[in-house]
Amino acid sequence: AINLSEVDIFLHKIFTNNAEQFLHVNNRDRDYQLNRVSKIIHQQQLDLESMISHGDGVWKNYEIDISNMIADQDHGIYRVQLKFKKDYSNYDCEDYTEIDDGYDYGNGNYYTDEYYYPAGYRWNLRDNPCSESYFYHERFIEKNVIASNIGLIVKGDDNGYTVFAIDLLTSEAIEGLDISVLNFQKQIIQTETTNSVGIAKISGDEEPWMIVAQRSNEYTYLKIKGNNSLSYSRFDTKGVS
Repeated sequence: AINLSEVDIFLHKIFTNNAEQFLHVNNRDRDYQLNRVSKIIHQQQLDLESMISHGDGVWKNYEIDISNMIADQDHGIYRVQLKFKKDYSNYDCEDYTEIDDGYDYGNGNYYTDEYYYPAGYRWNLRDNPCSESYFYHERFIEKNVIASNIGLIVKGDDNGYTVFAIDLLTSEAIEGLDISVLNFQKQIIQTETTNSVGIAKISGDEEPWMIVAQRSNEYTYLKIKGNNSLSYSRFDTKGVS
């Protein structure tokens, strides 16, 4: 952040029984139709000035620990939002005057809406940090987080798919992990359990869309349809002699 005195933190929980619906219309980093599948479970204002010298025009790095925000929640998907208003800006705008043309171009609620525009928003002033128009939804920092220690790798060939499950804390294979395979219509087409080395086989009888792994109340999700796969051309796969 630069020249900001505070930020507002919003934490949305995407409910476990809504996760497939959310991922049906989003990749992991998007928020389309967020309000249909989630609610805000935590909100707070973070004082940045208490951590640094006052607005000196230099970029600063910060870390946010969200573990205490979700300590009493189930594992699942969360969306972290960092928002800020013009009132939080320390940018020098002493000689700037906003022109009021009598029209209100604002749209939405700062606290709840996905696509927020401040009152008086003007497109041609959206890159001016002295204008209210600068502080709209595309300025906010947002990130989806899966609170899970289940790591999944899926490899496919003409005979089907192989799932590899690893505990991200211990780097050990997960035995007995419940694997559900869903098609694009969000119907379960196959269920499997990982073996002693954390591997499960999936048939290629019907094209899968997503794999859901569950261990008690802990979940992870992996979309495997279409362009979600990683190209081998990005990696050195020739091996060693």
